[in-house]
Amino acid sequence: MASIDRTAYPRFDKMLSLQELENRYELNKNERSFINLSAKGRRQSVTLAVLLKTRQQLGYFPSLREVPDQITQYLSKQLEHPFETAVIDEKRLRTSFKRYRDTIRVTLGSKAFMSGGHQRASQVIRTAAAIMSDPADLINVAVEELIKANIELPAFSTLDRLAGHVRQKVHGELYARMTDGLTSGQQEILEKLLVVPDGGNFTPFNRLKQSPGTPRLGHVRLWASHLDEMEAIIDPTPFLQGIADQTSSCMSKCSQSCSDGCFLKSCWRLTRRGY
Repeated sequence: MASIDRTAYPRFDKMLSLQELENRYELNKNERSFINLSAKGRRQSVTLAVLLKTRQQLGYFPSLREVPDQITQYLSKQLEHPFETAVIDEKRLRTSFKRYRDTIRVTLGSKAFMSGGHQRASQVIRTAAAIMSDPADLINVAVEELIKANIELPAFSTLDRLAGHVRQKVHGELYARMTDGLTSGQQEILEKLLVVPDGGNFTPFNRLKQSPGTPRLGHVRLWASHLDEMEAIIDPTPFLQGIADQTSSCMSKCSQSCSDGCFLKSCWRLTRRGY
């Protein structure tokens, strides 16, 4: 699972300054009129104001329990309600809560994620996965696209699962595309890289993916020799034709990060079988 801290998925800040509150949560004249016409009662109008402004700031409707008190209190003050006015219970008054969200969608001209958001996010992630590998980057691409289209963001876990699923599918297709042209002899050579030799502790693949080390002359010479050995195994050029440089680079990084030769071997065999 990708770390939400490494993505652009919007969240509440722990504490806002007065200037930040004014910039993000100040109600304009039209918004005040909208709230007065659409909600009756103190708690109802504060709830509608909270949903409206947080939807504008975050790109989705958060749980009311997650909204910081200072935001609710700042909006209550603008509506000339008591400082301690609370929002409604979203579980007990689900009908009102749903009606407020639907009204806000109409006012903002936005759509719920279920109204085309999944398909749109999947398409943009699929395109990005051809040149990116980091799940956080793929999630960021989806967040940017959904906000641009004025479609509500789903829960972070939903985007995380979607990015992981599409990424795995795209990279599987790329691996299959690159390995389809391998001869039986070349396949045998590659499979042997994933087998621990008798009396050894590591596979040849573990040695191949070693990093070059510090930039010293001795290491440079060793790395040049190491590079010659790698290129002598199989010439990769024919198999990378039509594959973007960014794609081969990110897939190389994925291979370097994988330390389990048995896992790679099983993946290699599944790919050959068409899975």
